[in-house]
Amino acid sequence: MKDVLVTVVMPVYNSEVYLKESLDSLINQKYKNIEIICVDDGSTDDSLRILEDYQNRDKRIKVLKQKNQFAGVARNNGMKHANGKYIMFLDSDDIFERNMIYNLVRKAEKHNTDIIFFGFYHFTNNINKRSMMGIPYKNKKIISPLEKKDIIFQIAQGIPWNKFYNKNFILNSGVKFQDLSSNNDIFFSKMTALVADKILFDNKRYTNYRIGNKKSTQGSYKLSSGNYTKSIVSMYEEMIKRDIYEIYEESFQKYVLDSFLEIFLKCDDFQSHNIVINKISKALVYMNIDNSNKVLDSHSARNIFNKILENDLEGTISEHIMYLKSNFISKKSIEYRLGKEALKRFKIKVYE
Repeated sequence: MKDVLVTVVMPVYNSEVYLKESLDSLINQKYKNIEIICVDDGSTDDSLRILEDYQNRDKRIKVLKQKNQFAGVARNNGMKHANGKYIMFLDSDDIFERNMIYNLVRKAEKHNTDIIFFGFYHFTNNINKRSMMGIPYKNKKIISPLEKKDIIFQIAQGIPWNKFYNKNFILNSGVKFQDLSSNNDIFFSKMTALVADKILFDNKRYTNYRIGNKKSTQGSYKLSSGNYTKSIVSMYEEMIKRDIYEIYEESFQKYVLDSFLEIFLKCDDFQSHNIVINKISKALVYMNIDNSNKVLDSHSARNIFNKILENDLEGTISEHIMYLKSNFISKKSIEYRLGKEALKRFKIKVYE
């Protein structure tokens, strides 16, 4: 196998507690021909000192500095300095399996891929207690354009850290991370999947994603949901611009409806709900997603949609639960649990 260079871009902001562990898992990779570009996003803790110490010890590490502009801008800046044939975007508090880059390079070289999607683990602070997260395709399956048309929004998670990219593909695509304070990776992750010609699925798990320290406050969640809505609208506009919206329209609109339902069901109070659902309603109207839409393939789904447009919290949640019941959705599913939690929180009665 040709020893091609791989670039890892890592945005860093106040990661002093976990940064060393993350960097160690990269510099100890089985595959050695890598460059690690760490972009300090105006950290106020000891992160920059740690980065500079590692840079002095390992010539493969390059440290860039910027004022606090969030992870999307940091990733874009790192990408400008990338010299590798392939590129990864990883987080500074996660841990990476030792054979990750070695295995991904082999597969990318063999199949000439634009993107490889791979599985990952979730863990809190104890990596020995982790849960497995795969992808919905068998190992090494290359998705066809026909398959992609119908399912891409459901399977292309809006995260970059479980993907291995051909750098020239990214540059030629013209897709960049958004300069949002949160959810700045959704647009990039989804749009690159849309325009890729060759996507390979690898169910092996290489990233250990730390979740115990990534919770938002309710105030930041309202901001986050607004940014999530912006990212979705940006995708819509970009597809229109590239003249590919009609190809992905149905898959996109299913994704939009599912995403917006999850957003407002996570709100903790009526005030938050009113702020969030107002943004959602405006976005739906702007994207011409109305109640005649073909993705609303049942009476219950259409009722949910109408309640969203009416800014009716009680009606929306009640209709949502009725929809889950009528479609025999598992009580263990995230959709059902979110709905039940919302019912208890707001003391809402389900309309029979």
